[in-house]
Amino acid sequence: MEGYKLIPEIATADVAFEAESKKLGRLFEICAEAMFDIMIERKNVKNKVKKIIKIEEENNEKLLYSFLEELIFLKDSESLVFGKFEVEINENKLKATCYGEEVDPERHLIKVDVKAVTFHMFYLRQEKGIWKARIVLDI
Repeated sequence: MEGYKLIPEIATADVAFEAESKKLGRLFEICAEAMFDIMIERKNVKNKVKKIIKIEEENNEKLLYSFLEELIFLKDSESLVFGKFEVEINENKLKATCYGEEVDPERHLIKVDVKAVTFHMFYLRQEKGIWKARIVLDI
């Protein structure tokens, strides 16, 4: 299975999901898609703005965490929401091209406001050639 699934309630102030993919870059894309699906109707986001994100961390877990946190920062600081992601990972370095637009209250139904990614139950690992992640979001 490639994709993500929501995990039933962990806590009242959290939303969690698990994702998997054969490719690490695609897993990061799926996690970003899941996070924005939780926040908005992602299908209504137009690709008007292109943001390039570059991050370097000491390991892939911190890279995933930092990537998702950067997306939350862009949502909060620049009112940007994203619908499409292209992620490349090479030796703990990430380059992501994110496509989206400024929030338009008439077209973007805000479901929940994600405040942060937590380390609670967080993991990123490879099992039998499949990359798997669990993300818990503070809402």
